[in-house]
Amino acid sequence: MPNVLLVGDSVRSSELRHEVSVAIGDGFRYFELDGRRVAVVWSVEGDRITAVDPTVEIIPVETFSFDDLLRDGVDYYEISPILTVRIARSLGLRKALVPASFPLRHADALRADGVELTVDQRHFDDRRRRKTPRQLEGIRIASAAAEAGMAAIASHHVRLALFPLRLAFARLVSMGSTTTFDVRGLRSELAYFTSFYLSSIATRAPRVPRDPVRADPC
Repeated sequence: MPNVLLVGDSVRSSELRHEVSVAIGDGFRYFELDGRRVAVVWSVEGDRITAVDPTVEIIPVETFSFDDLLRDGVDYYEISPILTVRIARSLGLRKALVPASFPLRHADALRADGVELTVDQRHFDDRRRRKTPRQLEGIRIASAAAEAGMAAIASHHVRLALFPLRLAFARLVSMGSTTTFDVRGLRSELAYFTSFYLSSIATRAPRVPRDPVRADPC
C-alpha cells in the first residue's frame, strides 16, 4: 500500500473525514506508512479518536515544539508547514500520495525538504467509496430519520386535506348545542359543508400526490 498524507480538518475535508470519523475543527496531520495509521492531533482530540477507532495511532502535536520558531520571528503562517515537515521527518516519510485539495504551503515546504508528493485524487475517491461499518451504520440511521420525516410530512398533508370535513363536524356539533337548531337548519348546513368539502377535495386532492414535497433540511 502506498504512503498517504492528509493535512486539514475533518469537518471540511472529505478525505480526512473518511479516515478519522470524528468532527475536528482544528487542522491536523494524518499519515499512513509502513502499515501504521497515525494522527498527529492535539491530545484532547486524541482521546475522542481512540474512542471511535482504536486502530489509529495518536501522537500529540504538543510533542513538536515550535517555540524556537516564535523566538526566531518566523511568520505565523509559515509555522504550520514547518511543523508538517518536522513531523514527516520524525516518522520517516519521504514519499506519499495526497489529494487534490492538499494545502499548497505544506506541499511546497515538504517538497523543499525532499519529500516526493504525488497528487492522486482517484485513489482517495476510491477509498471513500468503500464505507466502514461505522459509516454504513450512520447511513442507515440517517435514512431511517429521513423516511420518518417524509412520513410525517405526508401525514400533515393528509390532515390538511381533511380539514374542511373537520370544520363541518365542529359546526354541526355547535349547532346541536343551541336551542334554535331545527331540521331545516341541519339540512342546509349539511348541504353547504358537503359541497364545500367536495370542492376542497377536488382542488386539493389532485395536487397533493403529484407535487413534490419539499422539506427544509435546516
